[in-house]
Order: sequence, then C-alpha cells, then structure tokens
Amino acid sequence: MRTAGASTPFPPRRGREEGAQGGDMARAQVCPLAIRPLLVVVAAKCVLHLAVAGRYGWQRDELCYAVAGRHLQGGYVEFPPVTAWLSALVRVLFGWSLVGFRAFAILAGAVTIVVAALVARDLGGGRRAQILAAVAVGFSPILVATNGLFQPVSFDQLATMVVLWLSLRLALGRGSWPLLGLAVGVGLETKYTLAVVVVMLLTTFLVWRRDLLGSPGFPLAVAIAVVLLLPNLVWEAEHGWTSIHFFLHPPPSATDESRPQYLIDLLLLTHLVAVPVAVAGILALIRDRALRPLGWTVIATVVAYLVLGGKSYYALPVVLSALAVGAVPLDR
Repeated sequence: MRTAGASTPFPPRRGREEGAQGGDMARAQVCPLAIRPLLVVVAAKCVLHLAVAGRYGWQRDELCYAVAGRHLQGGYVEFPPVTAWLSALVRVLFGWSLVGFRAFAILAGAVTIVVAALVARDLGGGRRAQILAAVAVGFSPILVATNGLFQPVSFDQLATMVVLWLSLRLALGRGSWPLLGLAVGVGLETKYTLAVVVVMLLTTFLVWRRDLLGSPGFPLAVAIAVVLLLPNLVWEAEHGWTSIHFFLHPPPSATDESRPQYLIDLLLLTHLVAVPVAVAGILALIRDRALRPLGWTVIATVVAYLVLGGKSYYALPVVLSALAVGAVPLDR
C-alpha cells in the first residue's frame, strides 16, 4: 500500500531510486498475471465482435486493403505494407471470407487487452488492477468501434501499446532495447502515425532519462528498426516519396475533423467515464521521475496531432496506454 506522503501512486521500489541517471529502477515484486479473468475479458470482447463480423457487408476501406493484398509491394500511397501482407495471409487462410478478414482485427484487439493488463502488472498492479486495465482498454469506444473492421487502425493500436509497454519496461530497468527496436520497426511498417510517438519518446527520454539512451542496446534497436523499414524506404525512394507528398497535401476526406471536434472525439472515444482514469495515469507517470518520459509522451502526442490537424484516432493509442496505467491508482 502507498504510505502517507509518498510521491508516487505505484508500489515502492525494492532498491534506491537514483534519479534521472538510472540505477535499479525495478519495483516491488511483480504480481502474477491474472490469466483466468483476463481470458474472460478477452473472450467477451471477441464474442462481441464475432457476433456481428459477417453482417452489413464490406466497408469501403476494407475493399482497398483486400485488393492491396493481391498486389504485394514495399509500400502504398496511404499506408505501409503490413496491412496488405496480413490481407494476403488472410486470403490464403480463409479465402474471401469477410469474417476471416475481420478475425485478424479482432485478434489484434484481444492482444491489445493483454498488453494493457501487462502494463498494469509491470507497475505493481495486482489481479484487480490488471482486470480494470483490461476492461477499460478493451471496451473503450475506440476499440469497440475499430476492432470489428479489417483496417490498419487496429494493428496500429496494438503496435503503439506494445512500443509504450516495452518503453515502460526499459524505464523500470527490466526492458530490452532490441525488442523495442523490433516493435518500432514493425509498427512503422504498420502505420506511419507511430513515427510521432517514437519522436516524442526519444525526445522525452533525452530530457529525463538520457542514461537509457547511453545504453549499447540503443544503437542496436535503431539498427533493427531501420532494417525492418528498408522495404518501405526503398519503395518510397522508387516512387518519389509519394506518401510524404500525400500527407503534406491530403485530400479533403483525410482532414474532415476540425480541431474542436478532435478534442471532443478524443474524450468520447476514450469514454467520458474513463477520462479521469487516463488523466490519473498520466499524472502518476509524470510524478514518478523514472517514468516521467512516458507521461509527457502521451501529452506531447495528443498536442502534436492537435497542432498538425490529425484525426483523434491517431492519438488515441497513447491515451489507451495512459488508461492502462491509470488502472493502478484507480485500484489503490
């Protein structure tokens, strides 16, 4: 339990905290993963989507990704290649089954729930905190709305959650730079919007946890990410960096969310009831000197997309991560 006057809502560390220069950032012994109740939450989420997965026909964007799976290459104007590669795999496994296509997005949502529980667990959250994180993230309006369709959004949500979880583990002294590099490389090949999160992470680590960037694992992580990005970089170079031109001069359909609407949608898609939990998660991270970069990454990403005129669902994966963190102080 947190003692009176403690500076963080997370369980106390086993060792001495040495500030921004690192040291043993491991916390109190991590609780076991609440596997059985977590499986119940995952199963409920999957059943919800599978019950309607074959209804209402193909959504127009799904047709685009289905066709892209028949023309595999290193990139496409609006999106990197992972979604098309998954589309090709789905067609091999299930043919043109609409349920088969959407099953991959449903699976991505299920794994996102598990990652949310792992975030709470790594912060010392017990069984109840893990389930709170799983339910809050898994049944957030954004995941309920997106996991039923085969689109890059669901895969980006999972990739961003994994990147932030692995970054959290690094800040806690238990992480792996090569794993983070792998996650970043795959994530950027899934959706370009992860680049903003990565830039914010590197900037905030440079300010508050420069000790981590001095690790020999950091350049290895960068090398892994670059190697994974090579197919897309080669494709972009061969096609005049067309994706950059597209995002600098997007069509009207890509920018139809005004800045006030961005903020409103951000709150609604997080769920108004859950917004205080996400805020609690951000504040808890900022109050903890070792984890401060993660809290400011969430804020900076939300502000960056507001300034850049991005859509709310670009920023929502980092908010979901804050929601998972907020489950720990909510439980306590």
